[in-house]
Amino acid sequence: CGKTTVSTHFESLDGFKVVDCDKIAREIVEPGKEAYKQIIQKFGQEILFENGGINRRLLGERVFKDKAKLKTLTGITGPAIFKELVKQLIYNFVIGTPIIILDAPTLYETKRLLNICAAVIVVGCDESLQIQRVMKRDRLPLRQVRERMKNQIPTKKKADMADFVIWNDGSKQEALAETDCLASMLKNKYNGFSRLLSGPGLLLCVGIIASLKTLM
Repeated sequence: CGKTTVSTHFESLDGFKVVDCDKIAREIVEPGKEAYKQIIQKFGQEILFENGGINRRLLGERVFKDKAKLKTLTGITGPAIFKELVKQLIYNFVIGTPIIILDAPTLYETKRLLNICAAVIVVGCDESLQIQRVMKRDRLPLRQVRERMKNQIPTKKKADMADFVIWNDGSKQEALAETDCLASMLKNKYNGFSRLLSGPGLLLCVGIIASLKTLM
């Protein structure tokens, strides 16, 4: 729904650093990693590509229609993601990053990271448009997209809970313009306060989320 566009733009702005949970999730399941080994033990060799990498689409098909399997998967990946995430947050704190944007698609679903976010941004769009974009981006049939939607909080509800919302029903330029405005607001609202609290760097995260992403 444009979350990647918004987070990439934040990354390009002075004073912001994006910590991408999706990227971390991909890295912790690379061959040889502990989470990778646990996933193979639970889900079998048949979820692997010939090169040994995990077939994320196949694994996603299995877990999103079975809540018990989904819980098993998140029980493996969740702690590993959190551990790496904390490392990156500490590093950015030490080097004095002004504002950290935590790109976390399932921030409200997992809840664990909400406590470290000073504010939450939701990037959303009309549900029908959202479904079309996900089908095109991930090359998924409508049935699988709807299965994933069942396991996530509707974007409208997330928007109601968020501190800031960027509606991305229009053009990319419009979304970027909204992002620029929001970036200025965040700097004005948090920069001085955060420096007072955190010393060398900003112990402040702003979570940015959208819907319909995988959990690994």
